[in-house]
Amino acid sequence: MLRGARHGDRLRGGRDGRHGGAGGPRSEIPGVPALEQDKALPAGETFDASFDELARDRFIIGDPARVVDEIARYRERLGVTTMIFRLQWPGMDQEKVLRSIRLLGHKVLLKFLSG
Repeated sequence: MLRGARHGDRLRGGRDGRHGGAGGPRSEIPGVPALEQDKALPAGETFDASFDELARDRFIIGDPARVVDEIARYRERLGVTTMIFRLQWPGMDQEKVLRSIRLLGHKVLLKFLSG
């Protein structure tokens, strides 16, 4: 499952729910228990990595040109023809959500209409 959201001036997205956020599966909020998602990982895999390492092949993050490149990569390598993007995250300002939708529609998805 692909999901996308906008963070700052970049589009964000992810392919699965395995990553618990920039801090990994551990809760960074005092009094909130860790999700312990890492216990479901295959042997040898861990969340003890930088966000960039965790995001690789899990999230589509970047400006519209990078997002276009990543979607094209999924199409070429895996034959992906359908994606689901999550563009709104809890606490996101509505204007940022709407801007994300516009960016995705006007700067990203239009590139794939002819293909």
